[in-house]
Amino acid sequence: MAILVVNLGLRDLKASQSMCLMINGKNTDIPKTEGNTSLPSGTMQLLGDFLKSEQATVEQRKKFYLSIILPYVDYVENEIHEEIKLLVLFGTQQTDAVYAVNDTYPVAEAIAKYKVDFGLPTHIRVQTEQINLNPTNLDSLLPFYEKRLAEKAASWTTRSDLTSKHIIFGLTGGTQQMNEAMLLGAAQLTGNISFLHKPENGPVRKLEFMQRIRFRALSDKALGASEHSSFQMVQELFTEDTLYPTEAYLVRDLAAYAVERMNGNLTESKKILQSLQGRQNQIHDSRVRSKVSNSLDNWLTDLYQLQHDITETRRLFETLFQVGVFARQKSYIAMAVLLGSFREQALRRFVVQRGVVFTKDGKYIDNKWVREQLNLQEYLQTYSFVQEGQQKKLEVRVDREVNQLILTAIGRYLTGDGNADLATLQALDPLIKLRNDIVHRVQGISRDAVQERLQAGFRDMPQHLFPSNTPEVEDLFPVLMDIAGRLSGNEGNGNAISNPYDEVHACIQDLLQDT
Repeated sequence: MAILVVNLGLRDLKASQSMCLMINGKNTDIPKTEGNTSLPSGTMQLLGDFLKSEQATVEQRKKFYLSIILPYVDYVENEIHEEIKLLVLFGTQQTDAVYAVNDTYPVAEAIAKYKVDFGLPTHIRVQTEQINLNPTNLDSLLPFYEKRLAEKAASWTTRSDLTSKHIIFGLTGGTQQMNEAMLLGAAQLTGNISFLHKPENGPVRKLEFMQRIRFRALSDKALGASEHSSFQMVQELFTEDTLYPTEAYLVRDLAAYAVERMNGNLTESKKILQSLQGRQNQIHDSRVRSKVSNSLDNWLTDLYQLQHDITETRRLFETLFQVGVFARQKSYIAMAVLLGSFREQALRRFVVQRGVVFTKDGKYIDNKWVREQLNLQEYLQTYSFVQEGQQKKLEVRVDREVNQLILTAIGRYLTGDGNADLATLQALDPLIKLRNDIVHRVQGISRDAVQERLQAGFRDMPQHLFPSNTPEVEDLFPVLMDIAGRLSGNEGNGNAISNPYDEVHACIQDLLQDT
């Protein structure tokens, strides 16, 4: 199933050498419209109006052989054996008299209205697109085509009869600038895309080198998306198209692995990695192949641990890695929710390192350990803390199910008020409050409000954590990585455990730059 998109140019409107048409009651000679033939002012508008009218006969319309479009149709349906469901004709309609004399949109409307008379099959639906721009100005044409083609492609995805579409662009009709703009606009689209060319005295041919141009444009988009951990976007950029390099499909599957892992679908993640292992020899560059191979082995080991033998430290890092992904994506709500989970895990690890014992199910502090702490109960009875800028006192009941307040209070009891890591975890309070609001569906929390409150939370944190005067969400990630590293017994950025999402990005970068 195919959609054919072309620019309608004068060369496509070949008539007989001299054609006498009755327009507005007058005999008007319409010259052969080939190449850049200069036509009398208003001719194309009059011609289009005439061909759309009931005054024109079937025979008169048939004299206009669509010398580019009809060979395209024949090639698509009889050479690559795909039925064309939709033909989109781009035609010019200018207000500037210099260009208006050669406008093709009026004739495009006639073709859409009387498609069979012009030689098109009955099963092809014809749409027209009007270009109200100078057809020789690439700077103005490019944003027009990018926008219109993106809009058209989006609308086609909602059509049940166009779901498995192959979009084919004909790059011959119209001006050179129109075809360049169409090519560059098409290069930004995703899906199964092909390009055709029809020389004036030759057959239609498929432009495979255009696929490489399009691949480079998609690669640039994929690199940008990967850099911001937008792996879903990377995954969607490359679909089954045999003209893409093998690396494109490896990139797509690497992104799919990252998406499934983020969503907690570890079994599906494992299947993707095993499939990638079977195809890694297709990577041309030996250095890149070796790097990807090592990463695949490490990720499979990680998945096994996450599925069968996860430790508190490993879970802490996995949560933090996901915080980093959402930070780069600027997905503030998801980030705030995960920050709450990270802080509770970090506080648990913090107090365990200092001797706290939990019950077997982890829900309570062990009573025997509590009794051994001679001054703990007295400390907790008058525990004070800062909440929303105000000093508050609260009796903390250690016999209740463990929560972050209990963990923080015990942490301060064990270390005093001078521990930098505990102070940083406490400084997340405004963000955790936001997280609770989100979880409990407090009304009025918009994306902008989330970002604003996150930034406010940063301003309440110790100044030494953020050297920049205008901290960004992403700035929090390395700070928390340092804490996780110390809680796991590894100083610095948790160097014993690598970030799988950073590694996915690095592999994607190597694969795309290699091609």
